[in-house]
Amino acid sequence: AEWFAPRPTDSAAEWARANLVIPGPQTQTPGPFSIIGREYMREPIECFSTPEITDCVLCFGSQTGKTTVIMAGVAWSIACQPSTVLWVLPSSDLARSFSSTRWMPILRASPNLNQLIPTGAARHDFAKREQRVGSSTINFVGSNSPANLASRPARIVVLDEVDKFPVESRGGEGDAVNLAEQRTKGFADPKRIKTSTPTEADGLIWQEFLKGDQRRYFVPCPVCGKFVVLAWSPQFTVLAKTGAEAFVRWDAEARRPDGTWDLDRVERSAHAECPHCKAHIQDTHKTLMNRGGEWRATERGSYGWRSYHLPSLYAATPQTTFGRLAVQFLQQKRSELGLL
Repeated sequence: AEWFAPRPTDSAAEWARANLVIPGPQTQTPGPFSIIGREYMREPIECFSTPEITDCVLCFGSQTGKTTVIMAGVAWSIACQPSTVLWVLPSSDLARSFSSTRWMPILRASPNLNQLIPTGAARHDFAKREQRVGSSTINFVGSNSPANLASRPARIVVLDEVDKFPVESRGGEGDAVNLAEQRTKGFADPKRIKTSTPTEADGLIWQEFLKGDQRRYFVPCPVCGKFVVLAWSPQFTVLAKTGAEAFVRWDAEARRPDGTWDLDRVERSAHAECPHCKAHIQDTHKTLMNRGGEWRATERGSYGWRSYHLPSLYAATPQTTFGRLAVQFLQQKRSELGLL
């Protein structure tokens, strides 16, 4: 019956909004899955339900929901396109913890997924590291476990926080990324998902991002309506300039005569400046701007390969306001460690 059942017509994002439940305490707003205010999540989630996309790279800043994107996509795959999934995290301990504290609660809280969890004598097939959910199998492994990586064929491979993988597992023929990707060779429609907050220019996630079509999220200015892309500053922008960058600014008078900064004034005055009309874009504008935004490829990239770049500037959270990020930037700039 499962083999001859009609294939789902909903995209992964539509299915997630209708079926997925995110419980507390992993979110401040527990309940049905929603992308309101974070509409930039829609397209990356739908990569899971788009057959021609085989590789997806999420080069996202913190607090932007990259892990939620993965969980929504994998959940759709389990329910609508049963698959074997290999989910790789930096260490075995982290893989076990993530499975038990973030992933398994979502399966139990979402009615359509909860009914796929085995019960009775088969309940032991639903463990922290290896899970049988309906006709799908999900294996959580650490990048420091080469034997587990090399012995598990999977149609979907998720490489989560790849820049935190141990250095020794990221180089040479037996590195974790290569071993995991080799597991998809036997499948005609594989999905290889890589995510991380970037750390260095030669870091793995950044290099993988450069291989793709380098998509950036363009949002409408709340004043003139022309599309802009949020960026930090002309001096600290590593991507090619598009001419639509809305750079972050703050009052020049916040600098004291001795060269130090009045951080309170910096935080209060920080904003993004529209390159078209010079309007001040405030944090209160982010939700509406994200709702009207669209992903645009800035390079050709390889067929079937999508790469996305999204800085924390887009996240509408108290920790990612223009002011908070400006203060963090100035504090790290003057620290002994320099910019992190």
